[in-house]
Amino acid sequence: MPFLSGSQLAKEIKSLAPNVPIVLISGYTALAASELLFVDAHFGRDTVLDNLLGTMWRLVRSSRMSARDRQAARRNSRA
Repeated sequence: MPFLSGSQLAKEIKSLAPNVPIVLISGYTALAASELLFVDAHFGRDTVLDNLLGTMWRLVRSSRMSARDRQAARRNSRA
């Protein structure tokens, strides 16, 4: 991304919709804890698809998104 890192984008999204789960997918196997403050799950190089899908299902089921958060998530997915 030209203007924001993934962790900066996660912070922006959480400030707008705190209950929206954030999954960061990167080319790095590990990231510093400071990069993951606003991230609910991180997947890096060598990620197994089943692990990614299982985590996403868990996050969606456990998320208690308000109507406002759902609207923000829809707006952000179109951007």
